[in-house]
Amino acid sequence: MKFEYKGNRVFYDHQEIFETKSEIEKLLEVHSTCIVLYGLDKELVGKAQANIVCIDSSGKVIWTIAPAPVGGHGRTDNYTALFWEEGKLKVFSGSCFLYTLNPDTGELSDEVFTK
Repeated sequence: MKFEYKGNRVFYDHQEIFETKSEIEKLLEVHSTCIVLYGLDKELVGKAQANIVCIDSSGKVIWTIAPAPVGGHGRTDNYTALFWEEGKLKVFSGSCFLYTLNPDTGELSDEVFTK
């Protein structure tokens, strides 16, 4: 049994369990959960968007990531990539910040400006 996605829907064992407001860009299985990166909600462009969520096999939300802050200006950003690097889960923001993401809690650490 595994997690799969199509469009904006997540399936577990071929059963639909979760739906996002926009197209799913990436899904990573972590232990008995999955972490989903999805596109921006077009109705909220220019506003804070927390577009990564962790769900279990029933579709229950375990955590939702906090919107990415943009370097001290008090604005927020969105996430554009989700990947493993050297055994750590990483997320990348649209404003070129790289973070380590705790897959159990959704907490961010190790902010690095990459541009």
